[in-house]
Amino acid sequence: MKSYMVISSGALLCATFPSFGTAQQQNAEDKKFTPATVPGVVSYAEKINADGETIIRRSIEVDSPDEPDKKIRIGQVLKKLENGDLLLVPGQQPEDADVYRQKICQKMGGIDVTNQSQVVISEETLDGGSCKQPNSKASKYLPKAGAIVNGTFKESPKLKNNGESQTNISGGLQATPNYVTPVAPNTSVIVNQNFFTIGTSYYGTTVAGMVSAKLTVMGRCVMRSADPASAGQTGAISPYVNCLSGPAPGFYPTTLEGCIPAFCRTGMGQVAVFQ
Repeated sequence: MKSYMVISSGALLCATFPSFGTAQQQNAEDKKFTPATVPGVVSYAEKINADGETIIRRSIEVDSPDEPDKKIRIGQVLKKLENGDLLLVPGQQPEDADVYRQKICQKMGGIDVTNQSQVVISEETLDGGSCKQPNSKASKYLPKAGAIVNGTFKESPKLKNNGESQTNISGGLQATPNYVTPVAPNTSVIVNQNFFTIGTSYYGTTVAGMVSAKLTVMGRCVMRSADPASAGQTGAISPYVNCLSGPAPGFYPTTLEGCIPAFCRTGMGQVAVFQ
């Protein structure tokens, strides 16, 4: 995988890309992939089980979280849902995938919960997972938003949400008993490149129920994660995806929707794709 850098706002002004609207239109015209044809899939097999469910077992190639420019293979066990999305079957993910995801989350100070959670990815998403920080108030090592490049986590520059920096957000979490602060990723990548990106939704809830996060990248790579939370719990959910950048340079949206039992909120970012 070639190295790429997070582009600051000043650097973006020096580049010549199609407009945001044009990029969205071009993205809609990109070739649509199936779970078997997503770039990065090495092997693929599906069968119908006794309950009539379609179970997919596939092997995929991803960037090593340890060694720059090295690829590794991990396995996936997926259940195809009625809408075409894919559930990473809890408790059935291979050991190599568990190790890979644990390393991803450790780089951001989180704990991998993919194999214990309800994690769903879209059919055009190569891989996805979820990191969790059970008590965000108690830890200064919070999961971030950004990308892993050549084995190193690169935080999104100047992350803002409603006019506040991420530092101010995390430092002021005690302000309200119920809160959701979703921080969508900002990153850059070259065309036709599989890349990894992650967002973080900080939350606090006064009532028990499900907390969730939904990350959407470039309108096609989607990952949803949901976990039960107890009354008075605070924390952070960090969903991530491996996504193909596609053939067209431009600016593409990222969104992160974070939900607690009381309400949901959405944060926005972008991916800059260049030639």
